[in-house]
Amino acid sequence: PLFLQVRDPGLWLWDARRMVSLRYSVEGKSLGESPAPVVRMPLEWVGDSVDLWTPARAGDPETPSIQRSAVGGGPARTLIPATDSGLQQVAAAWLGQRLDLLPYALGPDRIYVGDAYTFRIYSYDGAGKPLAVFGRTLPPHRRGPREAAEYRKGLTQAMKATVGPDGKAFRQPGISARLDTLDREVTTHFFRSPLHVDDSGRLWIVGKQNDSTTIDVFEDTTFLGRTVLPCFLNRRGKPASLRGKWLLLECTLPETSDRPTELQLYRVKEIQTP
Repeated sequence: PLFLQVRDPGLWLWDARRMVSLRYSVEGKSLGESPAPVVRMPLEWVGDSVDLWTPARAGDPETPSIQRSAVGGGPARTLIPATDSGLQQVAAAWLGQRLDLLPYALGPDRIYVGDAYTFRIYSYDGAGKPLAVFGRTLPPHRRGPREAAEYRKGLTQAMKATVGPDGKAFRQPGISARLDTLDREVTTHFFRSPLHVDDSGRLWIVGKQNDSTTIDVFEDTTFLGRTVLPCFLNRRGKPASLRGKWLLLECTLPETSDRPTELQLYRVKEIQTP
């Protein structure tokens, strides 16, 4: 996959397959490439460096952790260590599942890490020192009707027998029992690329509720409010982006549509209070 960063006065792409960084002018002219041996999960670009997520690995006391590494190579430094209680809580909430995409954002001298199951945000200063824990007290989240129907359809298809290496029919175990409990499963409050910081330093959390998209905004640790948008945010990758006064969402359309997704662009307006 390619990771794109807009840099003045051009573009910088990281090619995860070839492990190189690619530079382009704003006109699209290639300015060359350089080695970028990054082997962990990229989170955010910081100047000429990138913050990296190392998920928990069995028997490795140095994980999970967040490092900062120069894109051109060189040793990485630990930004938030495995001993941090916030990282430990976030990893524990996934009940043994591998957390590859950590909810993460950078603000002015701030780092934010999100626990998608409990709607808790752990904030740090720019050097990785813990500052605060905040969020919202909400009921456990469950899938909306459309998300549940699509998930059930995928599990039902997975129940069909496939031919194993020995030529015999093989079925995935445990799927039937999973279908029986699907409606009671607790899921995450927010999905992929959920944390964003606007030009005023406020934290935006892009989440989901009943097949719609939720936007929760915090100023420091104070909750400012929630907006619900008519968007089924169920895409892989990074389906949400906040830049300047604009919010862009890639929304999944019904199967009957002539295309899989649509882009919804929202202008952010400041409300003047007396």
